[in-house]
Amino acid sequence: MGNSTLDDYIIRSKLTGAGRNGILGAHRMWDYLAAHHHLTIFWSFVPTDLYFNKEMFSDKLKVGILLCNVWFFFIRRNSLPRCLSNLMSTFDNQKVKELGVKTKLDIRFTCEIIFI
Repeated sequence: MGNSTLDDYIIRSKLTGAGRNGILGAHRMWDYLAAHHHLTIFWSFVPTDLYFNKEMFSDKLKVGILLCNVWFFFIRRNSLPRCLSNLMSTFDNQKVKELGVKTKLDIRFTCEIIFI
């Protein structure tokens, strides 16, 4: 991973705005990255050329993450009917009292959604 520190990661990240390193036109590259490829922890297996290519990496990764979440929650966990029924009963005062996490199964399901 190199000799990177947490300070290097934060300074070069987009949180501070210093991630552009003063390079002309770098906003097209740096505004979608959290860190330079040499400072990344989770994406070090991706080749450098692919990591810096927004159209080939970032845009497709966003779509992939969205599709993975839709598949996991709405298809695999069959949450769509529950989500729709909770949304429809939001404005019904009687049903609002019944909403919430009440059983161990609800706690497990809620924790799974938060962690995933």
